[in-house]
Amino acid sequence: LQILNETTTLQPSGVSQGLISRLLNDAWGMDGWNAHLRQLRASYAQRRDLFVQMVDRHLAGLVEYTVPAAGMFLWMKIRFAPAADADPSAMSRLLEAMKKCGVMMAPGMPFSSTGPSPSDHYLRAAFALVDVGMFEPALIRLAQAIVAIRGVSVCDSQNEAKVQLALPTGSTKAASVNGASR
Repeated sequence: LQILNETTTLQPSGVSQGLISRLLNDAWGMDGWNAHLRQLRASYAQRRDLFVQMVDRHLAGLVEYTVPAAGMFLWMKIRFAPAADADPSAMSRLLEAMKKCGVMMAPGMPFSSTGPSPSDHYLRAAFALVDVGMFEPALIRLAQAIVAIRGVSVCDSQNEAKVQLALPTGSTKAASVNGASR
């Protein structure tokens, strides 16, 4: 019965629960807890705003998103080339290209409430705990990976000029690669 409970019930450990109880009951109290939450919300909002600014700068035309009112993640729908939008392997290919370009974000498929679908072209980008200095390099690398899926290898500086050719038509902003705005 113990093994069944340990493998089927996800819960925090008793030690963690005890520490949090002591913190809330003996040290912070409700006022301290509420102050912590206010500070955390403000910090996340500031980080979110900076991350969204960088997404607009480097991924315009390559992703769609809605700015979250709260939380720690930005969900981005990848805008592949029209032929790849229906391709069930597009996301797998993007994840491989991201690996080659040195960037990692969670694919959205495992978080779907309706079950995984190969046509779910979403990434869940964490902005809450990542060093803000990593935002821009990560988003530049993501732009390179998305463009690579369109048939242009850009994970090296020699192909920088080719990126503009692979951007979707009708983009109001172009992606930035290697820090150069287009």
